Amino acid sequence: MKLLKVYRTEQDLVIETSKGNRYCRLFAGRWVDIDSLENKCIDLIGSKVVTSAKWGYSDDYYFGDIEFDSDSTDLSNSNNITTKNSEKTKFPKFSKDERSVRRIFGPPGTGKTTTLMKIIEKRLSEGLLPKEIAFVSFSNEAANVGKRRIIEHLPQYHQKDFINFRTLHSLSVSLGCSGGKKFMDGDHMRKFDKTIGKKTVWREMGSAETAVVRDEHFCLSLKSLVNARKSTIAKELTRALDMQSESSNFEQVPQSFKFNKWQKPGIPSNSHKSYDLILVEEWIRLYENYKKNNNLMDYDDMISAMMSPNFNKSKMRFKLFILDEAQDNSDSLWDFAKLVISESKECIVAGDDDQAIMETFGASPKSFLDLETTEKDEILDVSWRLPISGKKELDVGPGEKLKTIENRQEKKFVLKPDAIVGEIISSITSLIDGKPENNNLDLFSLIMFIKDQKIEGDWLIMAPTNKTVDLISKSLNDYHISHYAKNKPVTIDDEKKVSRKIRVQTIHTSKGAEAENVAIVIISKGDYKMYCDDGINSYRLAYVAESRQKNRLYKVSM
Repeated sequence: MKLLKVYRTEQDLVIETSKGNRYCRLFAGRWVDIDSLENKCIDLIGSKVVTSAKWGYSDDYYFGDIEFDSDSTDLSNSNNITTKNSEKTKFPKFSKDERSVRRIFGPPGTGKTTTLMKIIEKRLSEGLLPKEIAFVSFSNEAANVGKRRIIEHLPQYHQKDFINFRTLHSLSVSLGCSGGKKFMDGDHMRKFDKTIGKKTVWREMGSAETAVVRDEHFCLSLKSLVNARKSTIAKELTRALDMQSESSNFEQVPQSFKFNKWQKPGIPSNSHKSYDLILVEEWIRLYENYKKNNNLMDYDDMISAMMSPNFNKSKMRFKLFILDEAQDNSDSLWDFAKLVISESKECIVAGDDDQAIMETFGASPKSFLDLETTEKDEILDVSWRLPISGKKELDVGPGEKLKTIENRQEKKFVLKPDAIVGEIISSITSLIDGKPENNNLDLFSLIMFIKDQKIEGDWLIMAPTNKTVDLISKSLNDYHISHYAKNKPVTIDDEKKVSRKIRVQTIHTSKGAEAENVAIVIISKGDYKMYCDDGINSYRLAYVAESRQKNRLYKVSM
């Protein structure tokens, strides 16, 4: 790719290239010499370059180093996919007899990721090239973890070799979905609508270089749900307003029209639509026009581009295609995934419908269960994480409730032979006027447990809502306990780094995590509704939360 321009924003060192922008976070300056990196970039303007992201993160978005591309070849079209991927796509179409599709179900702690990595290692030993393999997961973090684990076991390879370890959105970019359009980043968002907010999210614990800024607006969230579910604006708006959740911030819509001085739409005389719907539809119409007039695309457009009948489907052919965390993909992402599956040779789709906690956000576990396969399903049957007490609690609690879900994949798994007993703590005995009294474990008592450093092991503290997560973090801070709040370090006094491995985050972001000590905090009406009073969604959320512990589980309730 060709380096076109170098500049800084308030938070990034940015390079514009023929393959899109790359970013280096300025607050990563403690790890990267930003000034030297900028000077190096300036010297290379106009040259073909290769960038790499430090710490194993997405090379097509971040960069921490840049070099002249001595192996570069001229590309007549800057929107072509990378040279390596172009070489990969020369496979002829695989015959029906060559192709296979199978599913792997991985209940909590049964080593699903380890199983998938062993399959990749075996195929590499049999002669497959890294570029002939795609490992796709719901999040960049999971894809990068997979890449790092392969490198740890096979040091003869470099992370750059595994160019197809990505999310489905990132894979669409790699395969050439842009068609000459630029991605609509935060600057474009706020040029369109100055009321669009932004939130910095740390995607991995303690790693500043993984922080990303996400754009926030009611209509953006609504539009994403419409696309994810292949639904309608009217249906999703009704659902959002009925839920009255913390994400249903509808007042942003009239604020957009007022602040940007947009003309509000009138109400047609024969219309049966609510004015709320008319406002939202007009906002989305203006948004789509802005994209069209400025030759821009967003995440939803990426997947739509892959579904075009004119797209060259031979680019989607892999000798091994693995789709991990399959239950978290939306209907629209499944359309793209099924296209790749139909073109690839060996396909493995892995996940667990019992852990499908993203359905509220558009995920479709049903598509995972309905997938047509050619091979017998594999169900991993030994949990290497759970203690005996935790497994019993899971079986009689959320595990039993999950059995009531129609068309659920039945799974049975046992514990490893040397599983420890473990402990469930949900109450505490206090002396009141000299008499022992049993009470539910509360947040203060939990913090006293955490403060007692005699309790060995790391901590994972979860709550259903962001509001409660923020309260827990504040309480830990008040008691001078350093920790990671939603992956961001919270240090105490003169600490230069977090001194204890304590994570505080939502249950939704904790899938795949584990710790010696796990705490579930249910202390607000919002927590209770999500965890106990939302039917199937609650069963799955509790199942994920109560299967994270390796030893002790603390249950804090109202």
